[in-house]
Formats: sequence, structure tokens, C-alpha cells
Amino acid sequence: MVRTHTDSGRKREKDEMVASYYSEFMYRCECSHTQLIPNQIDKVICTHCGKWIYRDKKLEFKDRMKNLLKEG
Repeated sequence: MVRTHTDSGRKREKDEMVASYYSEFMYRCECSHTQLIPNQIDKVICTHCGKWIYRDKKLEFKDRMKNLLKEG
């Protein structure tokens, strides 16, 4: 939920509310580059370094285990 007022009581502008909304879906790569990951997608490739960015550690663990089991 995006708050319409700041802590000091000032009304936020529309651009501030949009930026606040999208910040909930921004995730940071190992290279410190942030990227938007929509709700429907669990992982994306970083446009800066090419590594996978996962939504959370649990999804990362599952994906790595699945790949290890495929290989060996």
C-alpha cells in the first residue's frame, strides 16, 4: 500500500507515489544494480552484469538445487 502523505504530513505528489509503489518490486543484484521484478516472475537476468536476480533466497536455493540434480 502506498501512503499518500509523508511522516511530516505533507501530501505526496503523484510521481512520488508511483516511485514508492515501484520501489516495493525493485531487487538488488550482487553487482549493486537494482532491477524491477514483476509479481508473476520469480527471477530475471541483470541487465548490467548478466547474473540471475531472484525474488528471495528460498527461490534461489530451489533453482540451484534443481540445476545440481539435473547435472549429477
